[in-house]
Amino acid sequence: MAEEIKPNSENSSENMQRDLRDAALDVAALEAARRHQAEQRTVDARVDANQARAVQQELQTDRNVLHTELAGERAASANNAFGFYLMTGLLLALVIMGGMWYYWRSQQPDQITIQASSPPPSSTTVVTPTPAQATAPPIIINNPPAPPPTVRIITPPAAAAPTPEPSGAGSGNPAGGNGSSGNSSTDSGAGSTTNP
Repeated sequence: MAEEIKPNSENSSENMQRDLRDAALDVAALEAARRHQAEQRTVDARVDANQARAVQQELQTDRNVLHTELAGERAASANNAFGFYLMTGLLLALVIMGGMWYYWRSQQPDQITIQASSPPPSSTTVVTPTPAQATAPPIIINNPPAPPPTVRIITPPAAAAPTPEPSGAGSGNPAGGNGSSGNSSTDSGAGSTTNP
């Protein structure tokens, strides 16, 4: 036994140094683990912050897109409302004018229908009026006045005494003529008055 036995005090100081060294190594390992956990938490916090920022930017982009689409929908709605009101106004004006025209037409009918109580005749007679002909103005003829008639007076030769005729042969004319009134100037003989 060649080994020397060291005194207890030396042994205890080595143990103490070893314990101190082990404790320091444990504290250092613990601090390294804590630092590693802190760094890990910092990285996780950054990742979470970046994800939150990305979500916020995505929501902002969606909000901007929805705002733009809403503005377009409002404009389209305004245009549709204008077209609807315009068509409604035109239809209303058309209905009002149609009613006025119908009222005016009912006040002034262009055909009059008379209901006759007797049955219609069995045969139809169509009367066509003769077309009106233009009448010519009356013709006025102005004849010059006729010259006054010339009268020639012819004296008859002296007549012989009348011979009595048998009775009843005449109409009571002693001159015996053709039944005239006894005017010798209108007798049908050679001594008559002529008018040209």
